Amino acid sequence: MAYIAKTSFALLAALLLIPQLFGSFAAYQIGLFLIYGIAAQGIGYLWGRAGVLPFGQAAFFGVAAYACAHVLRSVDGLALQLICIVCIVLFAALIAFVLSSAIFRGRSDSGPYFSLITLALAMLAEQVAGTATTITGGFNGLSGFSAIGGLDQFGSFYYVIVACVVASTAALLFLDKLPAGLVARAVADNEKRMQLLGFPTHVVKGLAFGLSAALAAIAGVLFANHQGIVTPTSTGFVLSANLVIWTAVGGRYH
Repeated sequence: MAYIAKTSFALLAALLLIPQLFGSFAAYQIGLFLIYGIAAQGIGYLWGRAGVLPFGQAAFFGVAAYACAHVLRSVDGLALQLICIVCIVLFAALIAFVLSSAIFRGRSDSGPYFSLITLALAMLAEQVAGTATTITGGFNGLSGFSAIGGLDQFGSFYYVIVACVVASTAALLFLDKLPAGLVARAVADNEKRMQLLGFPTHVVKGLAFGLSAALAAIAGVLFANHQGIVTPTSTGFVLSANLVIWTAVGGRYH
């Protein structure tokens, strides 16, 4: 716990100094990188701990961003907006859990199929986002909304992003120290052995993917608030591939 607290505090202190040291525009740019980092953290946990590689995290990222944009456009009141956003994140986690549990049920060699199915989801989401103009605005994107609570996208909203980054980092560090983290690593190391010991490995993988999708959805919500516009590129293969590359470069075990 002391290690988690020290790491989280050091991260918080470093990020809070960015606007003072480099200015608001640099903080705005770094805020975007941090948003992508939250989504990459989810991939890192799923890939590095549970041993499953998703190729379509942008689907959860982009759909959550579009959903958040509609909430900000049509829902009044901060409390009600927050409730809707929480529902978006939980729904993304539920869909991911159900999907991956079904794919991995009764099989330990479904990793490649899982990766391809998630890739297909991202490609489908991008296609729908580009053509469903009444819902998504098409290739012009969906805009015309302000950040939640009327926060300044070039100012105070940066601190919301920082809070989410520190919270996600602390939560993943804490989870990794729990027995659940050990079980996830054991499934990745030898899934058949864990099945013989009575562990429902498809559920373990499903929960890991649900967590990963939830983090991607949180990042998508932050992205919509931060950018003020959501376009089909937020849902497609290019962003999914970039997230995997950034995770690999950053170290999927870290």
